[in-house]
Amino acid sequence: MGSSELTMVEVLRALTKISDEIAQGYSRRHVLSHTLSACRRLTGADEACYVAIQPDAVRVVGTTSGAAWLEGRYFPFNGSALAVLLAGPERSGMFDHSDLAPSAAWDLSGHGLRRVALARVSNARQLGAIAVFFADPEAELTEQRQVLLEYVAAATGSLSWRRPETVSDQLGVVVAAVPDGLAVLDPDSTVRSWNPAAQQLVGVSSVEAIGRPLPFALPAPGQVLQTRLESGRWLEVRSSALGAGNQRVVTFRDVTAPRMAEEGRDLFLATTSHELRTPLTVVKGYADTLANRWDDLDEPARLGAVRAIRDRTEDLAALVDRLLLANRSGAGAVAMERAPFDLLAELAAALRTVPERANSQRPVFDAPEFLPWARGDRRSIATILNELLTNADKYSPVGGEVTVTAGADASSVYFQVADRGIGVEAEHVDDVFDRFWQAERGDQRRFGGVGLGLYIIRRLLDRQGGWVSLRPRSGGGTVVEVRFPRVDPPEAPAPVGLVDGAQGGAGPR
Repeated sequence: MGSSELTMVEVLRALTKISDEIAQGYSRRHVLSHTLSACRRLTGADEACYVAIQPDAVRVVGTTSGAAWLEGRYFPFNGSALAVLLAGPERSGMFDHSDLAPSAAWDLSGHGLRRVALARVSNARQLGAIAVFFADPEAELTEQRQVLLEYVAAATGSLSWRRPETVSDQLGVVVAAVPDGLAVLDPDSTVRSWNPAAQQLVGVSSVEAIGRPLPFALPAPGQVLQTRLESGRWLEVRSSALGAGNQRVVTFRDVTAPRMAEEGRDLFLATTSHELRTPLTVVKGYADTLANRWDDLDEPARLGAVRAIRDRTEDLAALVDRLLLANRSGAGAVAMERAPFDLLAELAAALRTVPERANSQRPVFDAPEFLPWARGDRRSIATILNELLTNADKYSPVGGEVTVTAGADASSVYFQVADRGIGVEAEHVDDVFDRFWQAERGDQRRFGGVGLGLYIIRRLLDRQGGWVSLRPRSGGGTVVEVRFPRVDPPEAPAPVGLVDGAQGGAGPR
């Protein structure tokens, strides 16, 4: 990328576009994609990505096109360059790739990226950063480009929420330390005081809150109310009279986790009941027919009824197995290895045993003759691939083609499952990995399933150091990509390619 300073027109045009898209209410994913592209141009970087902080790790949730291999990747947070940045007062910083976690440094250097600039992103729900990468090992940001990077990071934080970085002391040291949100209301119900916990919970600073009405529903004195913010967070709100006047003290706390757990249980019961109803109805119907009309049925009719009962029973068993696996993987009870293995051989073996699908043709396997080895749990490949093929078949038209491809880059080995089904909208590519998420809602869904397949896949991969991402396919459909860290000699044995006569490129049909 060029190193010359940008003209004012170029800067204003890029920043105006970002501001317009935020103001017009475009989806966060849409705005983030355009923001990262603009950030790359404004800083003269080669690639860019957005990372979100999760418990003890950071996850890449958006990239420019040339860094798509990072999408969905997890890296350690403790001791990372991002942790160093967030621990200090600076809003941005430049780091050498060797300052990063070893796995991240190896990935970046393997793709020819030697320097990274980070700018913090903060909002009421999470912390993160925009990262821009440079191939030039001597790259530095000019003052102008650093300011632009920080501005874009601040704009990213305002996509839906805002989080202040200063602590108001107007309530005093004791009130400032209260972990629950606390507000004092004047007789006209406007906010007089607003503590730091309130800022974090609601995403409204004290400057914005004071002198205005409470930004959520207010219960009567002595009562409790649960209310949902626009951010999706649930608050439990209580209020009481303050002294002899008409002032009120309002306290509130985050009850999102228990509320979501309750909603999850309700959704689990509704979804599993929906999925169990059809096979049980079929089994009962055929069983009643056999019991009540045995003598009236000929041998082929009896055999057909028994086979129907067997098939629906297998469906029920598969559903129970999936529920148990989701529960075990979510609880961390599934042990995962992190050892070198031949991904190509495992894919070929798994593809030979996949069952016939209702809608799609037999998957087409397109892979090179040899691949570097991967690090992970080879035993999980059949489960992961079967889940992906089940999803591809379910959402594909009759006769739809499903393709399995494999490849490698400088730091990872991967495979993809691509279909021509109904696809997933760009703003939902992260939601699909949530437990019980459905592409369609309500009782009139065209597609069955309990919404556990992709959730199970992500949990299994998390536990073995792999990662998964999903994106819409050009021309319609979906591409799901699974990646593992690449293992190079001398750690890995020499690759042996496909086994038992399976050929890369042609593959099982």
